[in-house]
Amino acid sequence: HQEEGEGNVAQWGDEVSVQYILSYLDGDMVDSSYEYGEPMQFTIGKGEMIPAIEEALMTMAPGAKATVVSPSSQGFGDIAINEKMPAYSPLVIELELVEIK
Repeated sequence: HQEEGEGNVAQWGDEVSVQYILSYLDGDMVDSSYEYGEPMQFTIGKGEMIPAIEEALMTMAPGAKATVVSPSSQGFGDIAINEKMPAYSPLVIELELVEIK
């Protein structure tokens, strides 16, 4: 699903505040910013988040929500996270761009 945001889309070098849910293809959750009680803050382009998240954000304006399916090359690549997520696993990513700082 997608919801449009308002204003300018995020750009390379922007500091952003983001809520996210990472899931396996079967829908089981891997990680979620909602569990931490506040959005994740990072700068697009510094490699602090996986490429799929950074690329998706650069199509989103504040308030926007989007769900993307990421190939492993844009996710964790050859890194095995756990038994359920071996290397080269795709991810489902639900994103909400809370704000651009």
